[in-house]
Amino acid sequence: MSRTKVYIAQMPEGLIAPDFTEDALKLINERYLRRDRDGQIVETVEGMCWRVAYHIASADKKFNKSDDEVNDLAKEFYATLAERKFFPNAPTIYNAGTGNGLQFSACFVLPVEDSMDGIYDAIKWQAIIHKSGGGTGFSFSSLRPKDALVKSTRGRSSGPVSFLKVFNTSTEFVKQGGMRRGANMAIMNVHHPDIMEFVESKGMLIDKNKVIYERVKPFIYSKRALDLLRTSLLDTQIANFNISVAATDVFMEAVRNNAEYNLIAPHSGEVVSRIKARTVFDAIVKMAWETGDPGLWFIDKTNRWRANPIPSLKMINATNPCGEQPLFDFDVCNLGSINLSKFLIRENDKYKINFNELEKTVRLAVHFLDNVIELNPYPLPQITDFAHKIRRIGLGIMGWADMLTYLDTPYASNDAIKLAEQVSKFINDIGHDESQKLATERGPFPLWDKSIYKDDKPMRNCTITTIAPTGEIRILAGCSGGIEPFYGLTEIHKFENRILYRIQPGFERFLEVAKKRGFYSEKLEEEVKNRGQISDLDGIPGDVRKVFITAHEIKPEWHVKIQSAFQKNTDNGVSKTINLPNSATPADIEKIYWLAYETACLGITVFRDGCKGGVLTVGIDNSQKGKLDYRDFIRSRPKPAHGITTRVETPDGAAFVTINYDIEIGPIEPFEIFINVAKAGTDAAADAEAMGRLASAHLRIESPKTPIERLTQLKDQLRGIGGSRTSGFGKEKVTSLADGVSKAIDFYLKYFGFIEDKEIKEKEIAILRGNRCPQCRQGTLIYEEGCSHCSNCDYNVC
Repeated sequence: MSRTKVYIAQMPEGLIAPDFTEDALKLINERYLRRDRDGQIVETVEGMCWRVAYHIASADKKFNKSDDEVNDLAKEFYATLAERKFFPNAPTIYNAGTGNGLQFSACFVLPVEDSMDGIYDAIKWQAIIHKSGGGTGFSFSSLRPKDALVKSTRGRSSGPVSFLKVFNTSTEFVKQGGMRRGANMAIMNVHHPDIMEFVESKGMLIDKNKVIYERVKPFIYSKRALDLLRTSLLDTQIANFNISVAATDVFMEAVRNNAEYNLIAPHSGEVVSRIKARTVFDAIVKMAWETGDPGLWFIDKTNRWRANPIPSLKMINATNPCGEQPLFDFDVCNLGSINLSKFLIRENDKYKINFNELEKTVRLAVHFLDNVIELNPYPLPQITDFAHKIRRIGLGIMGWADMLTYLDTPYASNDAIKLAEQVSKFINDIGHDESQKLATERGPFPLWDKSIYKDDKPMRNCTITTIAPTGEIRILAGCSGGIEPFYGLTEIHKFENRILYRIQPGFERFLEVAKKRGFYSEKLEEEVKNRGQISDLDGIPGDVRKVFITAHEIKPEWHVKIQSAFQKNTDNGVSKTINLPNSATPADIEKIYWLAYETACLGITVFRDGCKGGVLTVGIDNSQKGKLDYRDFIRSRPKPAHGITTRVETPDGAAFVTINYDIEIGPIEPFEIFINVAKAGTDAAADAEAMGRLASAHLRIESPKTPIERLTQLKDQLRGIGGSRTSGFGKEKVTSLADGVSKAIDFYLKYFGFIEDKEIKEKEIAILRGNRCPQCRQGTLIYEEGCSHCSNCDYNVC
């Protein structure tokens, strides 16, 4: 990678000023503008747009265009950027025209060959691509399984998952374009013998994380805090990779028929075993429910689709990090997206799509992306060679949710499905037509005569359309991302030390509708701005609620239907996250997988709210962000439980007070109290049950205080409550049932060392964690290591 001097013509006078939002300008100043050696910004926003526009337009000189023609084209490119109608992927904006030697593409796929040389070549290439600003996808399906014989060393293979960890570690130390760690995708074919280990690799604690968890676990007081620790550790596990399972048609049909299928050793092609497909499928569902990984990618469907334009020559075995771009080995895609919210016109008080302007931008964008291929300083010669042989581009969209609000069309509706098919077909058809025109001027892609298009008109590019997630460029465009619904009408976007408060065009449209329909107020505007959604606000008509719906309010099947509608008219893949509420079940995810497989989708990614940390927050009221509303969390009852029962004489008779704790955490986390006194059906028994329930609820509600602190609170509140009768004398005096429960709690705290008391002896309590002992008649008979022994007396049988 070396710097080269790049000529950028002087910016012409009279160009329109860029129309960027405050958040976009903040991001541009932070990341996109050129700086001198001292880190000082030396470029304006207008200069950035012109730099990118002119450099990409200069590729036309290779096709005998004059300087004036190049300048005219650069002006058109500039206008699309300044007006926020189209943006290429972020690396193009970072690097085009800078001469810094960094490439312009965001996504690559690299081969991983079954040898040490092949594996470490891939790691080296990964580092080079990440350093140049790109992300990488890999198929680990070719690596021999764990414990397979390695003939050259007479040893045993450690398996693909072990090498996946090496790739992940390498990513930790190479920042993408010098700014952040690169993104990766790991794919494994479902027929690989190590598929179960792969599926669980991000959902089961491994290596040092498992050790950390087990060491810290005894000192965590709250079940929820323990779950949070586990989730946090899992988030660091292979943290730099998304993972997806390449599911074949054979596998999916075996799942459907509850049948077995073959696991095949890739290095020998031998069937090493058979396994119930349902076992693997259930594991995929479970892990996706718990962690959001793995995704499910339908590899056979993808290779039958236009994403593979040369099926007679190559097969696709992996995708880019976000999964929407299937790629061959050493393949690359040059992506860009059109902001649909900029193609609306108002007629007779209604909005409609301006297809004439959309067509102009589609044609300009295809021209732009083809020029990127000409100028891109690809990081590896193999990539350069293949990129020019097939010339893959991927033109997509963003602002879909915004457009729907202006067209008064609910996201979850058949009207939205029809519109998705109409818009995607229009863009794909115009894009193909423009590629054919470019082929007339510049020639088709070199492998065209071996492609699926060989009997049709020559095309300049082997694929035209992709729908990407548009992470950063949607902030530049000031619109909703890709084809996703609103996460919120307003959002807080956090990344490292940067916080962006985002106001969607959909929010502005909501205010317009509210004023027109007569339910607007300044208070409502502030409420919606802070909340980011309207579902729980009064006074908003039902039809309006449907139009301004947010991601977690949409039933999962509508997410899938929208993805399928766009996929029907998209050459490559479609990025779409199926957002699920936290209450979603594994059965819900299974239903989604089948709907995706049976429709046009090439893959599917689900994300259950809360299964891992995120960077988006609904609404822009940051005053309470990060604070827990502890009333929302009540711990579930663990199975099994341990406890101690203390007998206390009370004015209502002998009371047996049992305090149980979580067996996995220990007595440091008491979570329930049972109080038995008098006969069932009496007033005293009812009062005892009520007191036990209230005490248990107090212990199980999450709060900043530890369970022991809350148990102590209970003791102090109940102590000394008195009535007309007492029991006992002196230290043994008990003034009421409540006072007796307080003494039982005091005993628990002293017995387990939370309060110091040297007089307590084990014989004074019965530990209720076993069967009844035939000798002492206590519930203290425990079966351990092949023997039954009593913890209260000397009874022992092996």
